[in-house]
Amino acid sequence: MAVSGHTCLLVSHLLWENQSVKSLFSKDRFASRLVALADFNELTNYADPEASVESLQEVSLYALLAMVNMTHGTPASQELFGSKHNAISMLVRLCRSGVYEPKKTACFCLGNLLRDHPRNQQKAVSEGSVTLLTELINDEEDDELSKKAYECLELMGDPVIEKHMELIKRFSESRKGVTWNQQKTIIVDVFGKKERHVIMRKNKDTPSVRHFGPQDEDDLLDQVQLVSLEKILPVLNGLIY
Repeated sequence: MAVSGHTCLLVSHLLWENQSVKSLFSKDRFASRLVALADFNELTNYADPEASVESLQEVSLYALLAMVNMTHGTPASQELFGSKHNAISMLVRLCRSGVYEPKKTACFCLGNLLRDHPRNQQKAVSEGSVTLLTELINDEEDDELSKKAYECLELMGDPVIEKHMELIKRFSESRKGVTWNQQKTIIVDVFGKKERHVIMRKNKDTPSVRHFGPQDEDDLLDQVQLVSLEKILPVLNGLIY
């Protein structure tokens, strides 16, 4: 497995800005193997049981680097990896990784596959990438992952805006019949550290205070939606502007 990883790293160096080498490697067998090596979850299934997590992450990262250089500015590779070998599904899964560097590299590669390729863009939207990429965006100017995630959303165009508007509508619909009593602040939530308020339902004859705290399922759902809105709205403003 270590040999495969270092070979991927070598190939990534050979591929950089070299169209003749890219043409040489534009083969189904190579693309299939590269996608398999980049998929960390699959690696854990068929790698040596004695292999460390760190070593498998390294193999996955090197394979991703080769994919990044292979797909950069190359429509044929976009089609080969994105449409034919389903690399987009794998990359979206890797963007959920808890490790920063593989997640960032997967996002870079996803951007390469999305650029000026409508079919790959549609595939990425259908794989649930819109919400995921939005979650990766923050206000830190030097965060390359955040920048690349935003770029991916831009590349997917109008479907991203439509998806965000659907989510906002769904959140708004779920709040019908509920009002916040801003005069009765209760506690600070131990999970999100958000200020909590008494909630009363309008559609009941006698409005009742919902029990506060994380033990309340509706309360937790409200909190998740609030955090999502706090992510979605700034991104949506930027995309429309």
